[in-house]
This record gives sequence, structure tokens and C-alpha cells, in this order.
Amino acid sequence: DIAARQRSLAMQIAKEACGVITDNTIMGSKTRLNKSVSRFDASYNALLNGFPGAGVSAPPSSEIREGLEQISADWAAVKAELDQVDGPADPALAESLYRQLESISERFAALVPLYVEASKSGI
Repeated sequence: DIAARQRSLAMQIAKEACGVITDNTIMGSKTRLNKSVSRFDASYNALLNGFPGAGVSAPPSSEIREGLEQISADWAAVKAELDQVDGPADPALAESLYRQLESISERFAALVPLYVEASKSGI
């Protein structure tokens, strides 16, 4: 569920960033953007490293771990750009962030079936 939710969170972040960059407060605000980034980051770290207190195990296969690790550098780069978003800016930035977050979302989409398969392995 958390891996699938990451896809939605990535697109939520894209929407919020676009709202801040285009000064469309209905679409996004810096406060909501920061909350979405924090939520994505916390969930991503739990998936990558496990978080037993929340019932999240470390990646159940090397294939999943590799997929998560491949997302790591891209997420770090996007997060650094998102940290700089604090008001109206060139709309090209919104488009760039959207495309980067869409790519991250698609890679999480590819990992979800691997998590489903791994969950069935002990049945």
C-alpha cells in the first residue's frame, strides 16, 4: 500500500509545486507542498530501510531494493529543487518538476507488482 501511495504522493507534490510556481493558491501552497514532500520522504525512507514501528519491512527482494535505490538519486535531486520553490517562478520549472515526479511515479508503479508478488511468496 505504501509503495502504491508513493505514486499518488509524487503527483500531489507536482500539483502543489505547480500551484506555488504559477501563484495559483487553489492548486497549491508552500505549506501543503512541504507537507507532501515530508510525507513522501518519510514513506520512501521507510520503504527503503524498513520501519518496524509502523509495520513496514525492509524491501522483501533484491529487485525491489535495487528499484528503490535507483529512485534515490532522482528523488534527492527533485527534493533539492522543491526546497527552492517558494513563490512564483518560470513555468518551465513547473514543467520540469512535473516530468521528474511523473518519472518517479512510474518507477513506483513498476515496483508495486513486485511487492504484491513478494507478499504472496509465503502463501
